[in-house]
Amino acid sequence: MKRQIPLMWRMSLPTLVVSVLLLAFGLVAGAYIYQLNAHLSDELDRWVDAVLSSEELVFALRDTRNEMTLYARGTPEALEAAQASFAEAAHLLQTIKEHPHDRQLLEVVQQRMATIENLLSNAGEMGREEFEAGMAVLRGPAVDAAGDLLNANQGTLEAISSENVLFARRVGTGLAFLGLCGSAAGLIAGLGVSRSVVRSIETLGGSVQSLSESLTEGASPAQPTSELQELIDVMSEVQVKTEGMVTELQRSRETAARADQLSAVGQLASGIAHELRNPLTAIKLLADNSAEQGEPMNAAEVAMIREEAARMEQMLQTFLDFARPPRLVRGRVDAVAEVLQAVDIVRPRAERVGVTIEHQVDGAVELLADRQQLRQVLLNLMINAIDAQPGGGEVLVTIGPAADGEAVIEVADRGAGIDPEIEPRLFEPFVSTKDTGIGLGLAVSQRIVASHGGRIAAENRPDGGAAFSVQLPIYDRSTPLKPTV
Repeated sequence: MKRQIPLMWRMSLPTLVVSVLLLAFGLVAGAYIYQLNAHLSDELDRWVDAVLSSEELVFALRDTRNEMTLYARGTPEALEAAQASFAEAAHLLQTIKEHPHDRQLLEVVQQRMATIENLLSNAGEMGREEFEAGMAVLRGPAVDAAGDLLNANQGTLEAISSENVLFARRVGTGLAFLGLCGSAAGLIAGLGVSRSVVRSIETLGGSVQSLSESLTEGASPAQPTSELQELIDVMSEVQVKTEGMVTELQRSRETAARADQLSAVGQLASGIAHELRNPLTAIKLLADNSAEQGEPMNAAEVAMIREEAARMEQMLQTFLDFARPPRLVRGRVDAVAEVLQAVDIVRPRAERVGVTIEHQVDGAVELLADRQQLRQVLLNLMINAIDAQPGGGEVLVTIGPAADGEAVIEVADRGAGIDPEIEPRLFEPFVSTKDTGIGLGLAVSQRIVASHGGRIAAENRPDGGAAFSVQLPIYDRSTPLKPTV
């Protein structure tokens, strides 16, 4: 039979798959966005530093030019200030080299600053006119080149900022699209689950409707329902009808059980009459003979009457045990000890007919049973095994634990085995193959075993003989010990 997926998983699996896919996509997209945003942030930081450094370079070169102009106009101390401003500009130039920049513009700035550095280094050896001539050549181009570098860096920064804004817009659009896809996927999965549920309700409704029609004679076919409330109503109706049928069936069983009881009583009465007829006939013949001869009965005749009376008493006790079983008193019973005691009881009878009795014990076994009734079952099975071998043989009694908290006691013999004709009726009352048997031993044994919650079975052994096995529950310490009927 093909194994089906549980209904809960079939209903939730589409939604679960969609959720996992969306989660995976979201995680991948989030990781990508994080890395790209980090890259753009690093680029912006570098270009912002480059712009700031370029701007400060412009200011430093302007200060250098102004101080050099003052020096050319006759202010000697301005030369030292110009050299300090140029040193700051040279340091800024080195900082700019560590950031992204336009290489061509940077080379121009370096060339102009090299000229300024040369002019400042030789200013003390130059006359005023020569220094002013050098200033005329440098006036404007160095600062303009630094300004061009600043403008280039600012343009690059603005381009990166625009790219960052565009990226943010794309991320927002992507997230909106992802949310839309998630909503659409959830809607589709919900529709699929709803359709599956509706189909299941329709199928169940059709089956319940058919069952309701089959429980009602003459009911006209109806359309399968797809509404949950209608299905509940139909199931309630089926429940009411089923309860009615169960009640009627119980009544029928009770009636059949009473009929079986009456039949068993009739069978029991017939068996009693049949079994008591022979000893009563023998007693009547002895009494009639004594009356006709006018002489008292001798000791042999009295002994025969006593024997026949004891036989009738035993038969009546057997009938009483079958018709009215004794009260069941369960307790903790050492099954191995009971088996050994039963073996000792029947051993003299076995030895008289040449039968040996062996036993095998597979560990200690404790049962929850009625000790006296358990011994009665064991004696019945062992005596039957001995009687099945009138010319001698062997009886093997084994006991040991079985599966599911039970123990097994088996009594096997080497006799002729079970007659196939009576095997189906072996545990019925008054079924026996013995000449002197009344056929109640196995019936009583089966009733005792069943009252203990066990099972008794019989089979022919492959190598000859029969084997009777009894399975009984093992003693459980958590089970309360109290009398039961």
